[in-house]
Order: sequence, then structure tokens, then C-alpha cells
Amino acid sequence: MKLASFPIFLALLLPAQSRFDQIKISNLTCCEKQPYSYRSVMREVGAYRQKKRSNSYYLSIWPKSSESSSGFGMSTDPSAELCIEFQKWVRRSNQAIYLETSAGSGIYMWDGKKLKGEWHIAGKSNPFLSSSGRLLLVNIRSRLGKGHVFSMLRSPNSDISQIKKEALAYVKTFSSDESIVYIRTDPWHWLDGCGQVGPQTWERAKDISAEQVSDVQWRCIIEAGSDSIDCHEMKGLIR
Repeated sequence: MKLASFPIFLALLLPAQSRFDQIKISNLTCCEKQPYSYRSVMREVGAYRQKKRSNSYYLSIWPKSSESSSGFGMSTDPSAELCIEFQKWVRRSNQAIYLETSAGSGIYMWDGKKLKGEWHIAGKSNPFLSSSGRLLLVNIRSRLGKGHVFSMLRSPNSDISQIKKEALAYVKTFSSDESIVYIRTDPWHWLDGCGQVGPQTWERAKDISAEQVSDVQWRCIIEAGSDSIDCHEMKGLIR
């Protein structure tokens, strides 16, 4: 009787373990009754982690007051100028990004009034950066059960063959799910639009003109459980 019930018990455990291994990605609001600060944000992160157990987290935390902020008019085919103006608008609000992987954890706090950010890193290395620091994580989004999309910035003069190896190693610290990795030299205009850019990019990418926005990015695919990465250059028209 006990042996017969064991396979059923094991089958019940496996889906839960699969869900546990996923990256938890979420937008949170914070600090309705207390000031928006590192401590209050980390309390919100801690509460979320208790409810949503996982190996990796990518959490964007906004002040409660920002929920009532007016939207920004976006186009389905935005220009580089519009993307730059959009990011300038977003930067005027406070925001925090919490990242946790098998390589460590950290949070980036952005002050929209001072236009200044602050790192809080737990451990020896910044989890937003690849091993050499030549790749910076911009954003992670889910592909509706088909893995994840990673957007990353690279140093303009970096060798792409080395960057590909670093991107593979970096994504492996999150999950073995199928992943798509987009790599650019600036964050302002992705081939599918403005995209979501976390505040951790604003230190590295200073204000530039629309003429300096690149129309080239690399699109890389990492198959589930694979130790190889397949990349090709994409060039699109920026209007």
C-alpha cells in the first residue's frame, strides 16, 4: 500500500519543484504607511520572497504614490527620440530593482528627485553584471511558459565572441529554461520598441542624442539545458 502510493506522491512533488525553479518576475508597490527607503523596500521584498519561493528573483519596486502617475503616450513603432524622452520621464520617479540569482543578490535604489542611484550588494560581486563587468542586465521578462527574455548592455569595444560566452554563463546562474538574450550597446531603442529599462542602466548610459542610438543588436538563443549559445546580428530601421 505504501509502495503503491509512492509514485503518486512523487508525481505531486515534481510540478511544485518545477515551479520553484522558475525566475519570479514581478512589479511591486511599496511603503504606503512608511517612507520609501532601502529598509522599507527590503521589507516588501522579504514579504514577497516568503510568499513566492524560488531560486531567482527580478523585482521592480515602486512607491505606492506612483500608481496614480499619468501614463506616457507610446507608439507601436516608436522613434529613437520618443524612447529617449520616455526614459527621461520614467527617471523622475523613485524605483528599485531587486535581483537574486545563484551568484548572489543585490538591489539598486534610484532617487528620481536627485537623479542618483545607490547599489546595495550582498556578497562580493554585483549580480547585475557578468563576470568581467562588460555585460549589464537591463531587464528580464517571461515568455508565457516558454522560458525568459534577457536584455543586456555590452561595452561597445568588447569582442562579441567573448561576450557570447559571458552571456551564456550569466544566464545559467538563473535557470536552465530556454532563454533569448538581446545584447545592445545602448538601452534606448530595441528592435521591438523602447522596451523596459531598469534604473540600473542609467549610470552606464548617459543622455545621448537620437543620432547616437544604435540600430544593431545581437539576438542569442540558449536552448533548455544547453551549454551552447547561438547568436546572430540583427539590424533594424529606427524611424
